[in-house]
Amino acid sequence: MNIETQCCGLAILFFVLFFYVRQRKLGLKNEKTYLILLFITIASVVFDILSVVLIYNKDNLPILLVNIVAKAYLISLILLGVNSLFYIIGDLRVTLDDFYKTMCLYLIWTGVFIFAVAILPIDYIVDKNKNIVFCAGPSLIATYLCVASYLIQALHINFKAKNYVNQERRKSIYYWMGMWIASAIFQILSERFLIVGFACSMGLLFIYIKFENPDLNMDKITGLFNQRAFITYVNQMIQTKQEYYVVAIAFDFRNDSTVEQSVFDSAIMEAVNYINAKKDITVFINGQDEVLVVYKNLKLLREYGLELEERFEKGWGTNNAIILSPYIICIKETRLLKTPEDILTCIRYLRVNNIDKTDSHFVYADENMIYEMYEQHRKVKLIVDSMDNDRIEVFYQPIFSTYEQFFISAEALVRIRDEKGKIVPPSEFVEIAEKNGLIIQLGEIVFRKVCQFLKNHSPSELGIKYIEVNLSMIQCEYVKLADDYIAIMQQYDIDPKWINLEITESASTVSKTNMLKNIDRLRAYGVHFSLDDFGTGHSNLNYIVDMPVNIVKFDKEMINSYFENGKAKYVMEAAMHMIQGMNLKIVSEGIEDETQYNKMYELGINYIQGYYFSKPLPQDEFIKYLKNVNAKGV
Repeated sequence: MNIETQCCGLAILFFVLFFYVRQRKLGLKNEKTYLILLFITIASVVFDILSVVLIYNKDNLPILLVNIVAKAYLISLILLGVNSLFYIIGDLRVTLDDFYKTMCLYLIWTGVFIFAVAILPIDYIVDKNKNIVFCAGPSLIATYLCVASYLIQALHINFKAKNYVNQERRKSIYYWMGMWIASAIFQILSERFLIVGFACSMGLLFIYIKFENPDLNMDKITGLFNQRAFITYVNQMIQTKQEYYVVAIAFDFRNDSTVEQSVFDSAIMEAVNYINAKKDITVFINGQDEVLVVYKNLKLLREYGLELEERFEKGWGTNNAIILSPYIICIKETRLLKTPEDILTCIRYLRVNNIDKTDSHFVYADENMIYEMYEQHRKVKLIVDSMDNDRIEVFYQPIFSTYEQFFISAEALVRIRDEKGKIVPPSEFVEIAEKNGLIIQLGEIVFRKVCQFLKNHSPSELGIKYIEVNLSMIQCEYVKLADDYIAIMQQYDIDPKWINLEITESASTVSKTNMLKNIDRLRAYGVHFSLDDFGTGHSNLNYIVDMPVNIVKFDKEMINSYFENGKAKYVMEAAMHMIQGMNLKIVSEGIEDETQYNKMYELGINYIQGYYFSKPLPQDEFIKYLKNVNAKGV
């Protein structure tokens, strides 16, 4: 009898079942569907083996018994097909009600075919000499038609879901369905080998290894569910519109540096185990030092929250000697968050933007915070899209020389255009770019465009001697800044005397070693430097002494204070005389009217920048402006 492959398939299924039922699971819809698939496949393979045995010996057995077992096998294939479809649908973004409605429709369809298989005649082919045993006839044809309809529908659904279902999972579904189709075609063409049951077994083993192995959702060190499990779990909550709340507990803060790390880690593990022992909650590990707790109702959140607060106050470890002060972020407004990834982004956003600004280690994520997070995410996407699609522009604000009485330079200012072509001011994206590490790439794009401008338009013909380009403190920290900028200047054949890089006072306090190395390398190459935003609240003349700069720029706020505050007037004049005494040049920013200009001129300020002369201009307008005013004189 040709039952060898079925027996191998049955062994594989029991192997999968043994490991599957003994491991912790999340209680997901697909986990239940997969378990049902396992049992149905086991039943199907058992009926397949029994039907072959009975058909082989049908001459010595009641034909009714043979028919019942043979048709039970065919019906199990239909049930296997419809449940495979349910498993695939479980990945779709449908509510629980929609899922059940879909199930009802398919179950009706299934019922019709089961009835057809039950009443239609079935034939048997037995050739004991060739060891060939199989069934045929209308009942078998009805089974194949039904299963084929499910396979076609599964492939159709899998194709339609290409934009929002994990691509690796989609490929695996195609492989799984491909095994079914290939085995069915092979079995139709070959009378000797019966491999449909074996192919079903291999398909479930494949799905188990790729997606349903519970070990994939477990963190091996802590024994908690991992971030992958969190994303899958919350995704189901969102799809089925179930109520849930998330609390993030981060243990990366130590309030006692005298405690050994191993002791501190043991206390953390004790706290994590305490949290994980609570009923009706699900706990996940997110990275090395953060625990995510998902509550299914508000009552549990409040009850366990108070209990946990009291427990943390008692301490952990031997004699409760270790006091942990974790950062705790509570997200009750989960309905506002669209995806599990958005929740993780929200937690990171709140830690960076809120916890570090307060002495409290607890943050409640209200609606405003969530909206701010999405707004930041939108701006990050805007920056990335603009860089990818060449929507970064450089505007130039002319700088006027009070001694030479014409424009001798300009400050290069970054601008972004959105998808509709509207200019986005730097106040809306520069800080975001710095926080998200995009400023280095953005700054390089600006510098490259400035070099392209200098290459295409001779500075001497325009009357300018150099272009000022801003460097943020993040760029100053970047180890390869000097190498990258020198390479760009060499690529565009730019004389370094045409470049003046502006650094801020705050930059000199962050990573002075890296910054000085960059400055020394660039100065040696021939680039000049300015100290930007002098007078923004951290003014210290030591910065000017320490920093190898040629120009100091007085910030607009300092200029305004000079005209509005008597004390500020004396401070600025004293600073100005000291700076000029060091043979450094001064630029006054933010000069907006003739009165301000005249006063700066009287004080001996070297350069003037502001709306009194011109706002920042796009490249073509800037060139036209310079050719006009420098030719006529101001």
